[in-house]
Amino acid sequence: MESTRWSRRTDMQLLSILHETGVWVIGGQRGRTIGYAASLKHAIERAHAFAASGAVVIAIYREPNCITIYQGQLHRLQKLMAGPGAPILPEVDKMLDDEVIAA
Repeated sequence: MESTRWSRRTDMQLLSILHETGVWVIGGQRGRTIGYAASLKHAIERAHAFAASGAVVIAIYREPNCITIYQGQLHRLQKLMAGPGAPILPEVDKMLDDEVIAA
């Protein structure tokens, strides 16, 4: 059985494929799929909407190119797309800390 090699891309490489069509998966905790999108731009927008509603977004990924975008890079891409002053995805650590404090 051949193993799949997942790769990371630079912010500039990802920005160059923002509008390319493909199936992007928005992944949450414990490997669960939160949603799908038809382009990277749409996936970033949906990830932001999911996070704003309280879901924890861990990564966005696409096959067959095996591209994975983890939370830190997702934040940077969102900032680059939105421009200065736009709201950003909440960070997982902060969300988890808030849940522990509330409990």
